[in-house]
Amino acid sequence: MNVPKRRERRGIIATEKGWNLYVCGNGGMKPRHADLLAADLDHDTLIQYLDRFMMFYIRTADKLTRTASWLDNLEGGIDYLKSVIIDDKLGLTNIWKPRWRACARR
Repeated sequence: MNVPKRRERRGIIATEKGWNLYVCGNGGMKPRHADLLAADLDHDTLIQYLDRFMMFYIRTADKLTRTASWLDNLEGGIDYLKSVIIDDKLGLTNIWKPRWRACARR
């Protein structure tokens, strides 16, 4: 089992049952440990959650905003982020899946 680097912006840690996904850590002047977004994921679910996280962050964060600051300012914090990424509360998969496919065909 790997030891998590919890200060990284994102982290994927192998476990005996699959993968743990950590997000929104920060090093530097204002260090912040990453939060566990989901645990014991299979490979396909891990990729799906990473895709959702990155697209949600890219679409909602101001330019040059670090993930840690973005999460600190996100209404509902990590619980809201989990509902968006894990439960697909906003239906992002249906919105972005056609765009992902279009990009993959290029």
